[in-house]
Amino acid sequence: MKNYLTEKDIKNLSDFAEKYDIEDLKIKDKEQILSISIINDKIEHIPAEIFELTNLKELDIRCSNLIELSEEIKNLSNLKEFHIYCHNLKKLPKEIWDLINLEKLYIYCYNLESLPNEIKKLINLKILEISSKNLKLLPKEIYNLINLKKFRIECSNLENFPDGIEKLINLESINIERTVNLKLKDLPMEGIGKLNNLKELCIDI
Repeated sequence: MKNYLTEKDIKNLSDFAEKYDIEDLKIKDKEQILSISIINDKIEHIPAEIFELTNLKELDIRCSNLIELSEEIKNLSNLKEFHIYCHNLKKLPKEIWDLINLEKLYIYCYNLESLPNEIKKLINLKILEISSKNLKLLPKEIYNLINLKKFRIECSNLENFPDGIEKLINLESINIERTVNLKLKDLPMEGIGKLNNLKELCIDI
C-alpha cells in the first residue's frame, strides 16, 4: 500500500526527525518505513504526517510530556503493535479502538483515567499491558478479547476487577501488580482457575 505523502509531508517528517533525532524517520524513502520509535521527553505533539505512514506495522511513542494523541491515528489501519508511554495523557483517542489489526498493545500512561467499552473491538489482540496510577475501573468488555494470550496490569488505584475473566480462553499469562486497593478476595480467582491454557500467574498486590 502506498503512503499518501506529499513533498511537503516528507520535508516535515525529515525536519521532525532531525530536530528530535528520530533515526527511524531519517531514511530517504519514507514509503519503506514499517516501524518507528519516537523517544524524546521534549515532544508535546506528534506531527500529523506520522499518521499518513499507512504501511506502519509498529509504533512506539515514549514522550512523557506528550499533551495529546491525534485522532488521525485511525489511518494506521495496518498497525500490529503499539506502545504508548506518557505521563500527561489522561485519555486516549477513541480512534485507537478502531485499529482492529492490533495484536500487541502496551499502555503506560500514568495519568490515564479510563478505558472505554470500545476496547472490545480489538478482537485480534494477543498482548495487553496497562499501567496507570489513576485508572480505577476496568470495563468488563475487556473480556471480549478472546484471542488474548498475555494480560498484564499495574494500576495502583484500581478499585474493581470485573468477573468474567474465564471468557479469555486463550490466556496463557496473567500479571497483576501493585493494585494496592484490591485484596486477593477482590480478584476473580474462581474465573482464573477455569483458564485451562494458563501457564503463568503472577499476583503482587
